[in-house]
Formats: sequence, C-alpha cells, structure tokens
Amino acid sequence: MLDAVETAAGLHELVLGSEIADPEILAALRQAVDTLPPRQREVGSCRYLESWSFEDIAYFLDIKPATCRSELRHALNNLRSRMAIALE
Repeated sequence: MLDAVETAAGLHELVLGSEIADPEILAALRQAVDTLPPRQREVGSCRYLESWSFEDIAYFLDIKPATCRSELRHALNNLRSRMAIALE
C-alpha cells in the first residue's frame, strides 16, 4: 500500500500544479485531501497522479476494480462536501 503521507503529498502536488489561483481555495482543497480516508487517497493518487486504470489500481491494492470505482466516487463526493463547507 502507498504510504499515507506520500499519497497526500502526491495529491497536494496535483493541487499545486492546477490552475487554482485563489490561495483560500487551495488551502481548503489541501485540507480536504488531508482528511480523506487513506484508501480514498490511495485510489485518487493512483488514478489521477499515475493515470492507472481501475484494474491496475485493484491489482496494486489487492481489491476489486468495482471497489476502486466506489472508493474514488466516495473520495470525490467527500471532497465536494468538504469544499462546499470550507468555502461557505
């Protein structure tokens, strides 16, 4: 499994490389990523940073591809909710 700190750092790198210029939004997004459960961070990191297929992620994490899709869906929903609250 990916180290949780390494995964969070990778997702932060993705956020930092984005076109988001507002420091308040960037800070909220970093915090939202930090609060994701480890499995959701791992799947998100593999999918968006490494561009892995769900089958590759499933093999790497020893889970089913459907579980990968579910974890990613939950991660994105969590990020949306946390961002909405942070930016109220």
